[in-house]
Amino acid sequence: MNGNEMLAGHGLGSESLARSVYVVCGEELVRRGLRGLLEDGGFSVSGESASVHQAIRRIPALRPDLVIIDDDLPDGSGAGLCRAIAAADA
Repeated sequence: MNGNEMLAGHGLGSESLARSVYVVCGEELVRRGLRGLLEDGGFSVSGESASVHQAIRRIPALRPDLVIIDDDLPDGSGAGLCRAIAAADA
């Protein structure tokens, strides 16, 4: 089942499908697993980071449609990352 089929099953059309996804997780094995699942599902993974510091620099530059964030990162929280990106984008 691809990303469009997954969303269609929930009443969402392909126009709402995230085309690019960015993954932020401190665990490399989890990042690899998510990347594989997402790509197998028809999503494009535009990048990944293991830390808040990396993500703060990369996400604004890439501007992915969706970011999947672990809340417990080695150098901060996912919530703090969201706040930092929102503040930089304002």
